[in-house]
Amino acid sequence: MGHWLLVVRVLFIRFCLVTFYFFRIFTFLNINAKRFDLLDSAESRQPIKKAAQTGLKN
Repeated sequence: MGHWLLVVRVLFIRFCLVTFYFFRIFTFLNINAKRFDLLDSAESRQPIKKAAQTGLKN
């Protein structure tokens, strides 16, 4: 019985570590994407803002 508890615990810890690192990498990429979006020129984002405003009006 103790053997199975050890196996389950190791698998659980490994699963937690994998999800934790995946979450960190995902948030890091998300932050980089937002930074590039800020570096992007305002003119390219203008149509998106207009579309969002018209969508809100409708």
